[in-house]
Amino acid sequence: MSLGVPPTYEKTIQIQVTIPAKQEANSLLTAKLIDNPVEGAKDSLQVPVTQVWIIKDIYVKSAPSIDVMLEIYKNGTKKMIRTSPLSTQVITNDSRDKITPLGFEPGSIISVQAINLEANSGTAAVTVTAYAKVEVYGQ
Repeated sequence: MSLGVPPTYEKTIQIQVTIPAKQEANSLLTAKLIDNPVEGAKDSLQVPVTQVWIIKDIYVKSAPSIDVMLEIYKNGTKKMIRTSPLSTQVITNDSRDKITPLGFEPGSIISVQAINLEANSGTAAVTVTAYAKVEVYGQ
């Protein structure tokens, strides 16, 4: 997806999934999204009414200790994509899967669910952090 003009700017949204201690595998977990560190983590983000956002890439900086797949939703109900396991989405992996760009119109709500592919058999929660590269069009 492209709007035919260069984006106004690009940004990176942090996606954090916390897998509780003793959590069974294949659990559906709500991810937290961080667009602005000052505002902190949120369950969802709303695209400003003067902007269009296009998610161009989803990646991790290193393989997570517990593997996860992410499901990106628009307006809470439309599943836009389910990623490959994040262990395969390390940014330095040249053969990693590239996502089809995901478009979010003005006012759209973005939320993320995660599925842990492995149990967390430990006594402490584990947080997995992924990143979404976003092109922003408009003010």
